[in-house]
Amino acid sequence: MNLQNLTHTVWQDERIQELGIKKKEVELLMSVLSDKIATGLVDKKKIKIKGLFTLGVRKVKGRKIAHPQTHEPMYIDDYYRLHVSPSKNLKEQLKKLD
Repeated sequence: MNLQNLTHTVWQDERIQELGIKKKEVELLMSVLSDKIATGLVDKKKIKIKGLFTLGVRKVKGRKIAHPQTHEPMYIDDYYRLHVSPSKNLKEQLKKLD
């Protein structure tokens, strides 16, 4: 599900319909939320959304690799990777899928 589909699904929710919020307003809220999550990860390195998941940024050390065609040694610099840790509630919901 992409952001556009998620926005449409949120807009169709009964609670949103009862409030009379327009679809453009929901799009703006979703856009602001995604921007704030991204800047929060860059600034704080960790975001916790209670009952859903924790997003964190981890630094991965660079390493030596071989070029796929010439097999010459190459080096990858250090980089950052996004780490997702699901909440206990989410883990239980995922177990119900089986």
